[in-house]
Amino acid sequence: MIAVSIGNGSGDGAGSERGLEYDTMSGKYAEFVEAEVLPLVEKQYNVKLTKDPEGRATTGGSSGGSAAFAMAWYHPSLPSRSHYSGTYVNNQWPTDPKIPHGGWELHEKLIPTVPRSRCASG
Repeated sequence: MIAVSIGNGSGDGAGSERGLEYDTMSGKYAEFVEAEVLPLVEKQYNVKLTKDPEGRATTGGSSGGSAAFAMAWYHPSLPSRSHYSGTYVNNQWPTDPKIPHGGWELHEKLIPTVPRSRCASG
C-alpha cells in the first residue's frame, strides 16, 4: 500500500490557495493528481501505481475531505473508494457561478439529483 499525501497551499477560505486547491467543486484537483502528482511519485520512488479504480482510494479531513469527495464525485473512475470527513461550506476560490455555494452544493443540490445507487456504491 502506498499513501500519497499532498500539502495544501495554505491559507483558508475564499482568496486562499487552499480554497482554490481543496475547496473548488470541480474535477480539476483529481485531474491534477492523476496527470502530475501520481506520475511524479512513480518516477521519483520507482514504483508502479495501479490504474484500476478498485485498487485506489482518496481520503481527507476538513477541506481535504471536500477535495476527496470532489475527486470521487467528478471522476468516479479514478478512485472507486473514498472516505472523507469534510468541511462542506463555501470556501472555494474563485467563486463559480454554476456552483455558487461551493461545497454546500454537494448536499444541497448535487447529491439529491443523482440516483441513490451512485451515492451508495463504492
